Amino acid sequence: MTKPEFDEMAALVVRLRDVTAGVEEVNEELTKALAANVDALVKSNAQCADYLLHNEMLAADRSTLHKELVEVRAALASVSEERDSLKRTLKKWEEAETAPHVRVAADDIADHVVPPVLSSTAALPLCHSCHGCGDVLADWGYALGCPNNDCDRYEVGGALTPYQGLCNSPHPVRHE
Repeated sequence: MTKPEFDEMAALVVRLRDVTAGVEEVNEELTKALAANVDALVKSNAQCADYLLHNEMLAADRSTLHKELVEVRAALASVSEERDSLKRTLKKWEEAETAPHVRVAADDIADHVVPPVLSSTAALPLCHSCHGCGDVLADWGYALGCPNNDCDRYEVGGALTPYQGLCNSPHPVRHE
């Protein structure tokens, strides 16, 4: 091989090494970028799975909430019907030519409203003594009841009421 051919071959080898080094550098950068993209795809896939699970839970919650809403609407309709019935009853009582012991305002209708007593006992006060133990009855908001925990009488309207038995009141009273 001649000297000019050898010099040309040596120059080609140097250029080939430069090109190879550049390719290796680009290959290394592409490998790093590929690894970063794979990591981002794995995270995105996990996030999509979380979103899917969340959406499935929301659909189940929506179904449950819809069922509860239907039940609440049915209960509201029933209560509204009872309220209207109580208003009609109260209106009839107010229009009646009787004198109930206590007039109830139309906007204060509750489940404990009782019809006026048409006998002479309407003017009598309500008994507030437990016939079992003698304690003063407590107003539980919906009925009268005995506050004594040792007493076997519970509430008006219950199985054993405070009005069962002999009344010890020295004055005439009524029992409801």
